[in-house]
Amino acid sequence: MGKPTYIPEYRQSWALLIGIDAYPSFPQLNTAVKGVDELAQVLTDELDFQPDRIIKLTNEHATQRAILKAIENPLSRQSNVGRDDRVLIYFAGHGVTFDTAEGPIGCIIPVDAEPDSIHTTIAMDDLTRQANRMYAKHVLFLLDACFSGFATTREVSAGVERQLDEFLTHPSRQVITAGDRDEAASDAWGPGGHSLFTGFLIEGLRGATPAPGGVLRAFHLAGYLQDQVAQHSRSLQTPQYAPLMGSSGGDFIFSVREVSELPNWITGAAQSANANQRLFAVGELRTLAQSEDSGKAAHALAILEQLSNTDPDTIVRASAQAVLQELRPKTEVKVVERQQPIVTVSEILPESAPPISLPNPRVELQQNPPSTKQRVSATRQMVRIPIWMLIAGAVSVALIVAGILTVPLPSWFSSSGTPTSTATSTEQPTPTASKTNTPTITPTDMPTLTRTPNLAATATLDLLQK
Repeated sequence: MGKPTYIPEYRQSWALLIGIDAYPSFPQLNTAVKGVDELAQVLTDELDFQPDRIIKLTNEHATQRAILKAIENPLSRQSNVGRDDRVLIYFAGHGVTFDTAEGPIGCIIPVDAEPDSIHTTIAMDDLTRQANRMYAKHVLFLLDACFSGFATTREVSAGVERQLDEFLTHPSRQVITAGDRDEAASDAWGPGGHSLFTGFLIEGLRGATPAPGGVLRAFHLAGYLQDQVAQHSRSLQTPQYAPLMGSSGGDFIFSVREVSELPNWITGAAQSANANQRLFAVGELRTLAQSEDSGKAAHALAILEQLSNTDPDTIVRASAQAVLQELRPKTEVKVVERQQPIVTVSEILPESAPPISLPNPRVELQQNPPSTKQRVSATRQMVRIPIWMLIAGAVSVALIVAGILTVPLPSWFSSSGTPTSTATSTEQPTPTASKTNTPTITPTDMPTLTRTPNLAATATLDLLQK
């Protein structure tokens, strides 16, 4: 059987788009299905895909069986997909890497997968084998999930600009993933309310990706996604690109744009052997890239991309990279809001149930810890004194202050409240630093305390007892 030959164009374009938000056994996602819908719109509106050749599997429909069946029929049937067709397979959902005796195996997780069960997932090795069974000239996997472990090959001169015909007349099997196995793929924060990977993917397909010579290839898209996603302030991932087993020098072509001619003196300066001339060209290309002429702007971006990657001078390369970073679109950060609540109150309580009063968290914070008044009130509740004792005490204090009630003090207390000795001495010894004379009071010297009855106090107490 001879080596197949290809024509330098595509006859048909096929796409299988898979998005899963509602996982029964894995964490829920929010933007996968939305990404499928908008990507399908971009493919039909801007990249010449026909709506009847776009297959969408979302949520409960994206089972392991349904995904494999769609890959087998129609994508692997020669009656449907010919040798000069292209096939795009997009997956947005969870991914996992299993460590096996053969090495790490990356897998996508369909909606009916079971945790820690590789047999309920779809391994990238199986997808690669399925892709090589397809008759399509070019097959590209775009996987908005983080994992590793798939069979790759060395791409021939991927970074060298070659003729479009050469890319279109050689087969390719390629994959771009959202990140590596130990990274967390974002489910938000991307342009348009998408994940980072899908948001920049859609922007790149709509024209944000630099396309040298006007040709937008998978290789260029991968570089654009790596720059935009990895450098985002909320990103914990770096997209990965690799040619898979079965590639042979081709590249998935998204579109061929018309390239407007730039002034000869600018293109001549960009190709000059003098580094100062090329550095001057970078500044002029920056101005042209912001012009209203989209064709000239795309051409200027393409030359800047080439200078940023291949220029031998470090300063020229760094300047072109800085200009590209400035010109690329900024991310509009949007918080993803759930369209519907997970469960409503009416589903839990009957209609006749009384209204639910939810606590105000701010009030709870103010009441914890308790205030001083609350602590005093609690103390009063714990220590309860009979009212008659409080009244008797108050009356007694008032009588003492008025002089009606007296409390006799022992004779050994002086008027100043300082105890004195009953023994007197005519001679006062001179105090020394080592010994002091202090009066000694023995129990026999203590006077007997007697209370003189007070008629007013007795009458008051008799009254209270009655």
